[in-house]
Amino acid sequence: PWDGSPAALEGGLVEVHTRTGASTGIFKPRGHLKHPTDLALAHNNIYITDTGSHRIRKVAGFNPADVGTSLGASSLALSTLVGSAGPGDSDGTAAAAKLRSPKGIVFDTKSDRLIVADDGNHKLRAVAWDSGEVTTIDVVSIDGAAGATLGELFGLAFNEDEGTKGTLYISVVDQHRILKLDLDSGAATTD
Repeated sequence: PWDGSPAALEGGLVEVHTRTGASTGIFKPRGHLKHPTDLALAHNNIYITDTGSHRIRKVAGFNPADVGTSLGASSLALSTLVGSAGPGDSDGTAAAAKLRSPKGIVFDTKSDRLIVADDGNHKLRAVAWDSGEVTTIDVVSIDGAAGATLGELFGLAFNEDEGTKGTLYISVVDQHRILKLDLDSGAATTD
């Protein structure tokens, strides 16, 4: 069984590492990636922020236990989960929603959804696991200031042990800070 080891994406290849950093196998998904930036593992799928094509990609049926054995001789198919040709800024079904340079991605275990750092739009997006519906996560305040903007987003981390709905940590590159977003209230802080 898989022990939850982290994975890293580099040059269109996915390499899964053990906690000690030892490589356990490499595979290349069939399909084209244009500047893959981050990935998340959930429900035996790999989700990839394909920043250059403004999409969220999916490698379905990924079984981490098979890395280094069955994956060595085969490739898994790459499909588009969210987005279509060109950048944009809209919620909706996975096929109709538009993103602009998505970067960070994390799986929210409390709400069974993906959370995406939609960098070019300075927004956080949620992708519902069951329906594929894409919605914007409202940030009602930052350090008590209502209407503050998120800025250039990059990395995300989710902590299910904080708050009823969990807490999201957000790397905001141009503001040189890490925000802590309470998903219950929508309030973000830098403390």
